[in-house]
Amino acid sequence: MKNILLLVCVVIGLAHSMPAGAAWTMPKTKQECEARRGKWANFGMPGDPRALHSCHINAPDAGKECKSSGDCLSGLCSPKPGKQHKAGTNASGICAPYRRVNGCGQALENGIVKDLPCTL
Repeated sequence: MKNILLLVCVVIGLAHSMPAGAAWTMPKTKQECEARRGKWANFGMPGDPRALHSCHINAPDAGKECKSSGDCLSGLCSPKPGKQHKAGTNASGICAPYRRVNGCGQALENGIVKDLPCTL
């Protein structure tokens, strides 16, 4: 219940931080990120020159059911949590709250699980 309430608050907060009728996009600069109440942070190992700065802000459709990453504003449809998913198997998914910047993971494309390459 707390998660649903938190998600509703995030969606409402994002809706109020955007002009009416504007399409949602992931902020690409520190100024845009902070203007939309996101947190600009370094994602990766501290001191690693390959680490990327990115905006940590939840997409308004986070948690929505999806079949492919193109269905999600964050660009990532993740298999629903709760069990291990093997690549190549069918699964249902949910839109991730934000784009994966580094690490390992999985995504759904047309309802099929695929492993994503690991990144720093």
